[in-house]
Amino acid sequence: MKDKTVTVRIESLKYDRISQLAAAMDRPKSFVIEDAINNYLEVNEWQVNEIKKAFSEANNPNTKWISQEEMELEFLSRNRKK
Repeated sequence: MKDKTVTVRIESLKYDRISQLAAAMDRPKSFVIEDAINNYLEVNEWQVNEIKKAFSEANNPNTKWISQEEMELEFLSRNRKK
């Protein structure tokens, strides 16, 4: 995949932190920034996908719902079995 160039404005303190981390890792700042973006995307894409799945399940007419009291009883009965 062809790389793209992106320009962003960040606070000088964040820039300094990126620079220090890059120096400590003996890597370019672009590596640190790309790694941070990759980690952010991985976590947030996972979270968004899980939320979408939960909404889909919640909106499914075949989904069984139970009351808070039923859930508490189920939880207590499972803990007693341990």
